[in-house]
Amino acid sequence: MAQMLARFAAGETEAAFLSGQRASALNPLDEAIPARLGLLQYVTGHWSEGVRLARLAAANGEYLHHDAALTLALDAYRGRRYDEALLRVRQLANSSDQAVNLLRLAIAGQLGLTQEAASALDAVRAPKGPADISLLAGPVTRSYVPELAAVIEDGLGKAGLRPAGNP
Repeated sequence: MAQMLARFAAGETEAAFLSGQRASALNPLDEAIPARLGLLQYVTGHWSEGVRLARLAAANGEYLHHDAALTLALDAYRGRRYDEALLRVRQLANSSDQAVNLLRLAIAGQLGLTQEAASALDAVRAPKGPADISLLAGPVTRSYVPELAAVIEDGLGKAGLRPAGNP
């Protein structure tokens, strides 16, 4: 799994996927591997494979692994099932997970939920988050396929925030 993550961070996505598949074959009872592999597959645009692996991780584990849950939340958001996506990210709420907080903020923007957006913005900024949300959104979505990054940026815009470089 460490090799998968290192290769993904280095931009070697296909090699990362092969490492993840090998790790999963060697450790078939570890639901964290298909959960993480599914998330990496999903954010790079392999939608159905990412969801399949997230569901596999969910079926194999006692609880829904964070990465599998985030994959399913991203899929609901991308599919414009915003109420489902909001329910999933609320279950994942963790003030230290910036990807979850940004997704929650984007969903609130899509649904026009100003109170939810304010709460999500507080989670993104606290305790040590940047004052400018655009400083955070770029690094979080950098590895996301452009289509996915664009729909998240759209939600952030509807929440009243603009990504870096946009007026």
